[in-house]
Amino acid sequence: MMPFQPHLGKIIATGAGLLAVYSFAAMLWISLGIFGNYTAVQVAQFASQVLHTQQLTYLWLELLLSVALTLLALTSFFTQTKEQMFSIVIIGLGAVGFISMIAIYVFLSQQVIPLVSISLTALLGSGFWLYTISIVIATTGGIIQLTSFSRRRKQSFIGQK
Repeated sequence: MMPFQPHLGKIIATGAGLLAVYSFAAMLWISLGIFGNYTAVQVAQFASQVLHTQQLTYLWLELLLSVALTLLALTSFFTQTKEQMFSIVIIGLGAVGFISMIAIYVFLSQQVIPLVSISLTALLGSGFWLYTISIVIATTGGIIQLTSFSRRRKQSFIGQK
C-alpha cells in the first residue's frame, strides 16, 4: 500500500476545491469578444450593482460552496475521528454545487441576446466549465475517501477478531 493512499480522496477533494475557487475568481466565465472577458466575481458584482437582479448574485453561493468544500477536505486531514462525516458533507456539497451549475446553465440557455438571437450559454468561458468539472472531481474525491474509510474500518474490525 502506498503511503498517500489512505489520503487519496482528501488530496483529490482539496485539489479540486482549490481549482474550483481559482476558476471562480480568476478565470473567465463570460466572454463578450471586443467587450471583454469577465470572471464569475465580476459577473456577480455587475448583476447586483448594475442590473439589480438576484438571479446571478447567487453565484456568490457557488464561491462559498467551493470554499467550504475545500476547507472540509483540508480539515479532514487533521481530524481523523470525523473523516466519515466530512466525506459525506463533501459529497453532499458537491452534489448541490453540480445541480446548481446545471440550473445556472439552464437559466443562461433561456436568456437570448436580442440583436443576434444567440443564447448566453454561447458566451460561457473556460472558467465556468473548469469550475463545474472541479466540483465533480471534488465530489469524486469525497466518494473515494468515504469508501477508503469504510474499507480501512472493515479491515481493522476483521483484524480485531
